[in-house]
Amino acid sequence: MTDHDTRPHVIIVGAGPGGAVLGFLLARSGVRTTLLERRTDFSREFRGEVLMPGGLEPFNQMGLWRQLDDVHHIVLERIKLYANGKRVVELEFPEPIFGQYRPRWVSQPDLLEMLVREATNFPNFRLIRGAAVRDLIRQNDRVVGVTLAGQTGYRELRGNFVIGADGRASRVRVCSGLTVKQDPIPMDVVWMKIPRPKGEKQSFGNEGRAYLGGGHLLICAPTPDGKLQLGWLIAKGSFRDLRSRGSPALIDEMARHVDADLAQHLKQYREDSTSAFLLSVVSDYAHSWTTPGMLLIGDAAHTMSPVGAQGLNLAIRDAIVAANHLGPVFRTGSDPFALDAAAQAVQAERAEEIRTIQRLQSHPPKVVLRNVWWTRTLLRLLPYLARGQIRKVRNEGLFGRFAWGVSDVRLAEFQERS
Repeated sequence: MTDHDTRPHVIIVGAGPGGAVLGFLLARSGVRTTLLERRTDFSREFRGEVLMPGGLEPFNQMGLWRQLDDVHHIVLERIKLYANGKRVVELEFPEPIFGQYRPRWVSQPDLLEMLVREATNFPNFRLIRGAAVRDLIRQNDRVVGVTLAGQTGYRELRGNFVIGADGRASRVRVCSGLTVKQDPIPMDVVWMKIPRPKGEKQSFGNEGRAYLGGGHLLICAPTPDGKLQLGWLIAKGSFRDLRSRGSPALIDEMARHVDADLAQHLKQYREDSTSAFLLSVVSDYAHSWTTPGMLLIGDAAHTMSPVGAQGLNLAIRDAIVAANHLGPVFRTGSDPFALDAAAQAVQAERAEEIRTIQRLQSHPPKVVLRNVWWTRTLLRLLPYLARGQIRKVRNEGLFGRFAWGVSDVRLAEFQERS
């Protein structure tokens, strides 16, 4: 593919999960596709790495299941919930119900490398690493490309359509002038890793744990790199004091809110933790995801809180729907009105699921971060509330919606083959 190619051209900004999946799908369908990634690799301090059933299913539809299985991962078999240091319920992910779609913790850098590697099998696909977008190019009130900043200065890249998949700090969204609605979230999350317990009795196996009580929530799970990931929900704005005390003191504080075996392990490795990383929790929604010549997807269109591990999965589902609507238009030409109509159809189809999930995400922090009589009552009722949720696995109940999504998302070409 050359810059002098006259075929219709789509530019995708951001090679995260949504951008990489969409780039693969459009390239495979014959669309001339350029994927831009600001960094030269996919390593990050923090990336969402939990694939839920609703995010796993599309890989089967795309014909990439074998490749996904080769990505470093851990299949999560269960989640144990603790209240005030005591286990109250264990939620299994039974194979008869979930089949091959049991939740898994993946290495997102490896996942993205797999997706772009598969996309490069198509001669009409190009990935440009280290390409920082500085502005959008407009012509007759329509987006027709992007301005890139590099070591040799600025250069223009023009196309028939631009897709912003560049995450919560989306440069495309900022340059587009599209406005967002922010939902107040009273928490942030501190992430860090420690060595994973060794030995059969101490090992976590393939399970996640969640510890609630006393106005705190600590989440931990094994990761594919042999570590134990810790996520601690804290009141927004309280990290500065915690950080000033250092990582060992932070781990000591975490140990006060967990069961005895994890507390012992935390204290054993209090000096061996990675530096604590703060994820400032944001939940927002662009009033419009599109302007003439441009579409936003994933966190660029709707930043998700980490509750329920939804961001990675919803970005993939956005990409499936975007491919369903935009792909046919590109294959028959590049009519600007048809492209804009297709982009509007993407938001129309995705809006209910996104807003429903964001609404569901907003409730748990209001309960977890408060230590009053009614939250303590809810914790005592937790075993009875949770047991009824696990079998509502398809678009029903709180767990079913977090696991599978609110709506059924199917790749159009997969439906045609079925």
